[in-house]
Amino acid sequence: MAQAKLPPGANRILFVKNLSYSITGEDLYDLFGRYGSIRQIRIGNEQKTKGTAFVVYEDVMEVSQENLIHCVSLYLFASLRLRTLLTI
Repeated sequence: MAQAKLPPGANRILFVKNLSYSITGEDLYDLFGRYGSIRQIRIGNEQKTKGTAFVVYEDVMEVSQENLIHCVSLYLFASLRLRTLLTI
């Protein structure tokens, strides 16, 4: 069976907040990479965006969404409970 192609304009982005200011891209790749192939991670570095990140997946259709939302939303990272938002 052929895999469905990602429709143009589909959202590939997971928004994460309540991150430690000392988090690294490598930390986020390790955490979120287990749910799908990551294209890019952007960590907020301005005063208004510190503690947030955007995780951009290659193909959101292959992301294990139930596991991602359930596990990561309950995940404590550096003693902080992460908040996530993935819209498809």
